[in-house]
Amino acid sequence: MISRFHGLYAIIDSTATGEMLANAIGVMEGGCRILQVRCKDWSHSDITEVSKEIVRLARPYNALVVINDYPEIAHAVGAHGVH
Repeated sequence: MISRFHGLYAIIDSTATGEMLANAIGVMEGGCRILQVRCKDWSHSDITEVSKEIVRLARPYNALVVINDYPEIAHAVGAHGVH
């Protein structure tokens, strides 16, 4: 269990400019260790696919990944939480 949170918390949003995976890598390289994946208008399968990849990319950075809105997707991809 993490006893306290500090640092940057990034929201990786599907409506933001740029590519979600590149954005996730960029914020983690910049020191962010908590990412929220937010894809409001995507299908469950597309959200699952990108979330699975972001969880994989986050491991070497020891970053936490939180999935917006979908606890079943968060569980399926091994995310750390749900917003």
